[in-house]
Amino acid sequence: MTILIIGASGYLGSCLVGHFAGKGEEVATMSFRPDTRTNFMAQMESLIKIHNPRAVINAGASQNGGDDVLALEELILSNIFLPAAIAKSLTQFAPNACLINFGTSWQIVIVTGK
Repeated sequence: MTILIIGASGYLGSCLVGHFAGKGEEVATMSFRPDTRTNFMAQMESLIKIHNPRAVINAGASQNGGDDVLALEELILSNIFLPAAIAKSLTQFAPNACLINFGTSWQIVIVTGK
């Protein structure tokens, strides 16, 4: 495997898969769901150990616009925990790999007022 794309079922991820596959790259894909993070991490670490990718692209950030506790937990797990966990796994198992992480609109705060 040369490239691992996380979030391949979304718009950006699916476009990236098509782009790299069209260039003849070997691409593996995963989708992150906060409620399955333990299994996801084990599967991701296994893929990284076995295939030693040259790049991991995380296009799986949450766009949840809610402000209740469950929505905030999803945002934190998808947009903070996941990239940190990917970086840790790459440091341990594929230290020469490049990590590209895409953010979300919730990270940009615009304050208006008088």
